[in-house]
Amino acid sequence: MMKKGQVSFFLILGILFLFSVMLLYFNGGIKFWTSETKGEAVTTETAPRFEAIQKLIESCVDQTARLAVFYLGFIGGDVTPDPWTAQFLQAPYFIYDRLYKIPYYVYESKILMLSDDQIKADILARYMDSNLPKCTDGFKAVSYFVVREELPSTIVTLTDAEVVFSVHYPIYATKGDRSEKIGPDYTSHVWVRLKEILAIARKITQFAGEDDRLIQWDFMTDVTKKHYNITAYTEKDKTIIYRIIDLNNTIDNEPYKYQFGVRIK
Repeated sequence: MMKKGQVSFFLILGILFLFSVMLLYFNGGIKFWTSETKGEAVTTETAPRFEAIQKLIESCVDQTARLAVFYLGFIGGDVTPDPWTAQFLQAPYFIYDRLYKIPYYVYESKILMLSDDQIKADILARYMDSNLPKCTDGFKAVSYFVVREELPSTIVTLTDAEVVFSVHYPIYATKGDRSEKIGPDYTSHVWVRLKEILAIARKITQFAGEDDRLIQWDFMTDVTKKHYNITAYTEKDKTIIYRIIDLNNTIDNEPYKYQFGVRIK
């Protein structure tokens, strides 16, 4: 039978042991408790970052919008089917080479310039719809996601200062057991005075339809007062090339150029 002093000793020893265990627990010293907490932290750190897809789409929308506006001004657009050819049996271009050709807006007094609505829908919006998926390229840049995409649909509007692309492009992305719908609506602003440039080109086209040999220098001089550079120069094949340069705006650090041809009778 234990003496009273021995019982007190073991009781104190037990209290010290219990205190030591509690101290280890709260300081993270027991490994089988802390390992579960670390596992949860890893799960949070490696969660799929869907914003990478969002940023890729936004970048491609902006890039494709700039190219759509650039190609319209430089070579009349770059879309298939070609809306210029659709309304004219002959090739309606002044051709420098295979890749560089300028559309005729007047061909021997016949006016060929498309309406503003045709330019917005059949050239600018169609370019976006056709080339945006080429830019995202099957989302290979974010191949750690399983991505399903729908075809884009674009509406283009013109203001006095810019070209606005409103793009509907639904994307569905999955990684592991997580899925998310990306977008689907994007807007890109191209700061070019295309609305006014089209009005200038249409006025020149009307003049040329009435008298294709007469260059309206007074009108062109008035246009330059609005911070445009506008020129008319003769080429072979009875062709006059008009070029309008927007001195207020650039695309990829180059002043925006819009050019078209008039074929004289």
